[in-house]
Parts: sequence; C-alpha cells; structure tokens
Amino acid sequence: MDVVDIKKRIGYRLVVAYVILWVTMSGGSFLMALQFSYVLDLSHYTVPLNTFIPMALGIVLAYLYLKKWVLDPVDHLLTVSREISRGKLEVGIMGHRTQELNALARVLRRLRNSIRIAKDMNLLENREKKKGVVEKLQETLHVKWLFSLKGMVIWSLAVYYIAVSIGSLIIPILLGSDLESVWLFSLLSLIIINLIAAVIILAACQYFIVRPIGELVRAGERASLGEDFNRVTIHGPVEIVELAFVINEMISDIKRAMKIEEVR
Repeated sequence: MDVVDIKKRIGYRLVVAYVILWVTMSGGSFLMALQFSYVLDLSHYTVPLNTFIPMALGIVLAYLYLKKWVLDPVDHLLTVSREISRGKLEVGIMGHRTQELNALARVLRRLRNSIRIAKDMNLLENREKKKGVVEKLQETLHVKWLFSLKGMVIWSLAVYYIAVSIGSLIIPILLGSDLESVWLFSLLSLIIINLIAAVIILAACQYFIVRPIGELVRAGERASLGEDFNRVTIHGPVEIVELAFVINEMISDIKRAMKIEEVR
C-alpha cells in the first residue's frame, strides 16, 4: 500500500541534506571559533581550521539523511525487482515517503499484478528462465561501484569537502593578516563556494537520478494501462539501470501476454 502522509520530492531531500550540512558547518565553526580563539593564536587561520571538523560532521549527517530517504528506498526497490525477475510475484512492495520513489513502487506493483494475472491465465512462461540474464546483468553493473547511486553521493560529498577546504585555506592566505577583512571575505567565499556546489550537485542529481526515474515511472504506467509497450532506455546509476532492465522485461511480458490473449 502507498504511504498516506505527504511525500517529498528527491529535490526536497537534497535541499534538506544541504541545509543540514550548512547549518552544522556554520554553527560548529562559530562555536569552535569562540572556544579556541581565546586559547590559540591562530591569526587568519582560525576560520579555516575551525571549519574542517564541523564540515566533516555535517557531511556525515547529510549522508545519513540521504541514506534513510533515498538510498535505502532505492535498495528496497532494487531487491524487490530482482525477486520479481526471478518469478517471485508474491513479494511485497512497500510505499516510500519520497515522491518519485513511491511512484516507482506503485508502478512495480501494477506491472507485477498484470504479470501475475497473465500467469494465472497461462499466458506467460515461467520467469525462472530469465534468472541467468538478470544475474549476468548484476555482475556487469555492480563492479562499477563509482557509478552506483551510493558511490555518486559519497564522491559528491567528498568533492564538496575538498572544494570548501581548499577555498577556506587559500583565500585567507591571499588576503594577508588583516583579521577583520579575513573573516568577512572568508565568510563570503564559503557562501559562494557552497552555493556553487549546491547548484552543481542539484543539477547532477536532477539529470542522473530524478529524470531517469521519471522516465521509468511514465513508461511503466503506460504499459500497466495498456497504452504503450515501448521499452525505455535509461542512462544513470547502476541501480536505476538495473531497475530499467527489470521494468523493460515486465513490459515485454505484458505485451507478449496481450498478443497471446488476442490470438486465443
């Protein structure tokens, strides 16, 4: 069954993760600056040195948030799709509180139910015959860890950490020893770097995650309604590609079952 509470989009989840990261980094940096500026004579290095630890903590919290609301639901859908591809049509498909993923779960349920009806009417062969094809695809895809959804999230956060760290170190050095101007320009530089990183990450996620999932949902809904049985070609993280493979196989099964029913 679908979850009944208000569902948020993936973009909303990404913005919340970014806010968690920014608030943790900014608040932690401010508190550490108040604490250590009285103890250590760090001069203009106070700002960047106080940024690293809070930023690392913020990255961990942002990752855990995305894991709960995006990565784990995708893993669930992927596990379910593998079971369906092996002919286990009684597997349960949970709803999710992220809108696009909940729509994808709904599509998988509809396609699974259509295939179940077709099998009950003896319109389809045993899906166990496709087990080898699915496992071969999994072996091919999962060696490419860097191109997985989890890998993309991790290296995106790593690039963010490196970019902000380098900017925090270089800009105060270039500005010299005027502490007042260093605080001002360091703060401005951090804001600019964060905004640029946020725009790039959101755009990349829209292109590589949200757009492919939307294409899968539309293709699955059309097939479940009997309107269109064209296979969809997806480029993106390996989890999304594997989901596309399974959904394409389900669409082909439904199309073949309808043709057999027409002949009868």
